[in-house]
Amino acid sequence: MKSFHLFSGICVMLGLSANGIALAHDDKTMARPDGHAPIGVMRDHGHKAGEFMVSYRYGDMNMDGNRDGSSRVSTAEVLEDYRVAPTSMSMKMHMLGAMYGVSDKLTVAVMTGFADMEMDHICRNTMMPAACQNGGAFTMKNDGMKDTSVNALYEYFSDGKRTVLLNAGISLPTGSVDDRKPNGGIFAYPMQMGSGTYDLLPGISYRSVSDDWSWGGQANMTLRLGENDRDYTLGNRYQLTGWVARKIDMLSVSLRLDGQAWENVDGTDRDLAGPTFMAPPMDANLQAGERVDALIGANYIFTHGALKGHRLAVEYGLPLCENLDGPRLETDNRFTLGWQLAF
Repeated sequence: MKSFHLFSGICVMLGLSANGIALAHDDKTMARPDGHAPIGVMRDHGHKAGEFMVSYRYGDMNMDGNRDGSSRVSTAEVLEDYRVAPTSMSMKMHMLGAMYGVSDKLTVAVMTGFADMEMDHICRNTMMPAACQNGGAFTMKNDGMKDTSVNALYEYFSDGKRTVLLNAGISLPTGSVDDRKPNGGIFAYPMQMGSGTYDLLPGISYRSVSDDWSWGGQANMTLRLGENDRDYTLGNRYQLTGWVARKIDMLSVSLRLDGQAWENVDGTDRDLAGPTFMAPPMDANLQAGERVDALIGANYIFTHGALKGHRLAVEYGLPLCENLDGPRLETDNRFTLGWQLAF
């Protein structure tokens, strides 16, 4: 996309220019409800030597309707060029994480997850394909394990209120790229669980705190390595996010902007090769996009009783703008609910 290289360049420059910024892990800061970033932000903080943290996140993302570039397109318009048009999609995620403080400056983190996806479709011709013979509409479902990430987080700078946290990670291809429909056909790219490649995960985080406020930012990249055994490589991904939070006793509320850009697939799954495609999700050249979301969240930390030290958090977001190499399904909303416990 024309604006992709500009967006990714901004992500890199802002990340590298963040001097004296990210997440401190002194006792007083970590005891605050905003001692962690909004729950939709991962790899945002370190831990003291010998400290463990376990976490669980539930995520829900919904898509509805199609977009080409920055313009919405109707289902009828999609069916002018394709036999099948996707109309909506939902993805539910369960993410499990663990962090361990190797030293006061170095933390290792592991995260894996499971997903449940559904995509609804409408057919142009109820006689083709076979799935369309029941009234012209059908739903595809897939579920399974996602890719697993292993990260090293290094505290480059901290003065107790400001910290730079550097992240170096790798994504392991534990998610399948060979999942198939009940009829034996391969699922299209958006319905597969993983990338099928080892991916580098560099990043940098920023956070600063005052008496009742905190603010921060994070830049991340997902850089694909090599080609998977289905003869393609998913596009690289770039993310830049920033937030501000207000502490109110043991509760904090936050506002966050999250910008993401991702490239097209390089190569083609051998079972999805053109020259014509039944539906847009099968086309490797229609997978790139850019999106900016606005999110509101809340963090709460328990300080007494049996739940002392437990954190609960929630975040909900809507897209402000979206630009897709379409026609592609556009994002409607995203939701994350999470629990964290350090010991």
